[in-house]
Amino acid sequence: MKGAPGAGAGGDEPHGEGAVDPLRALIRSRVLEMPEDGADPVPPEVLDGLRGLTRLDGSELTDDELLRSVRTLESARRALDTAATTVVGELHARNSTDLADGLRTAPWLGWHLQLPRRECSARVAAGVFLRQHEVVREALADGRISHAHVALLARLATPRVADLVQAIQAELVDLAQGVRFETWGRQVQALLDLADADGGHDPRPDDNRLSLTEGLDGTVHVEAELVGEWAVEARAALEAEADRLFHAFRSDAAATGGEVAVPRRQVLLAMAFVELCRAGRAAGRSERPGSAPTADVTLVVSTPSDLDDRCRHPRRDESDADWLAGLLVTTLDGMPVRPSVARLLACDPAFRVLVESHTGETLQLGRSRRHASPAQRRAAARRFGGCCFPGCDAPPSWTDLHHVELWEDGGTTDLDLLAPLCRHHHGVVHRSGWSVRPAAPHGFDIVTATGRVLPCQVRGSGSGPPRE
Repeated sequence: MKGAPGAGAGGDEPHGEGAVDPLRALIRSRVLEMPEDGADPVPPEVLDGLRGLTRLDGSELTDDELLRSVRTLESARRALDTAATTVVGELHARNSTDLADGLRTAPWLGWHLQLPRRECSARVAAGVFLRQHEVVREALADGRISHAHVALLARLATPRVADLVQAIQAELVDLAQGVRFETWGRQVQALLDLADADGGHDPRPDDNRLSLTEGLDGTVHVEAELVGEWAVEARAALEAEADRLFHAFRSDAAATGGEVAVPRRQVLLAMAFVELCRAGRAAGRSERPGSAPTADVTLVVSTPSDLDDRCRHPRRDESDADWLAGLLVTTLDGMPVRPSVARLLACDPAFRVLVESHTGETLQLGRSRRHASPAQRRAAARRFGGCCFPGCDAPPSWTDLHHVELWEDGGTTDLDLLAPLCRHHHGVVHRSGWSVRPAAPHGFDIVTATGRVLPCQVRGSGSGPPRE
């Protein structure tokens, strides 16, 4: 075992931990006693102390010192979590982000701090919860519980049990001492389910949740929480379809001597989910009985400079699928589609292709119609990838096309004068004093009531900081 370089004179103070204890005390004092008006809420010595911790060299610590340092640093983290969550809760209560920048609190955090959407929503929920539960807040600041405990309580404290959670804060904190988080979570869930007489027997549609998150490699992460009859029906349908697929794969494996492998159960459930989605879309389109479900997708094809020549002189032996193989293909919201997937969709096509040439194309309708055409909506979705208000993460399907030059004032329905905005931010730009104006190369500038200029975002990326 290594020695303890940097230990105190008596050799009994671990290197690193001594630097943390004063910092922890300072953070806690700032959390529990907010500074006077005009004082810096985060004094420089706190930031300096935190940056100093990054210079700790774990390789120079003994095993005992490492163990103690991990515990002490976690305690300091919980004090910081208390401060950060408290500030976010107050920010949300005052609606400060919307008044200043036109963004709700969670999107504002995501935009300015570059945080994932789910993390931002969880921070806001935890902040709202801590404002109403002082005992839990003090327990987090003292290090008796973690931010994960607060996040779970915030999620479980539905309106039906909110009064109970408020009344037994201390008991819930005590329950967390000396047990694993998962064990505590199950105990709290069971306690609240027992107290919520309606929760287990009368689930509401609003209790169901499903989120779709895109990965960086073209994947989609699906996370769902279903209750009551919806949970029972969904599970039964998925299990039945997975069983059907299992028997089909097993038959194929037997027929091919094992060349076709039988997927794991998790894979079968994922395949079942997709098959049920396809079947549902086919039924919704009232396709003829017995016809196979087809994909209904808009593919964006970014074409090379030789597109014109390839279109004028097509090869007779080149199918649509072969033609797609040599091009860059994405969905409307920018998710890449592998050439093999694009070819598969093209084999049984009920898909739309939006061709984006190397020279670009402007879609203009002038005064001939007020509302944007489907082609214009697809082109705007491809260009901006959703709401163009900086920091907003609303997808294309949630947006309206705002006439930058108002229709009633003689504006035209031309693509370069149509700004995609979600319903919330469409309302923001119609507030008194706000406006939107065309601006190159990012499309539009949004001007606030105070005169600040917010360059719009293109596909989730800002084109520059706000300008005065």
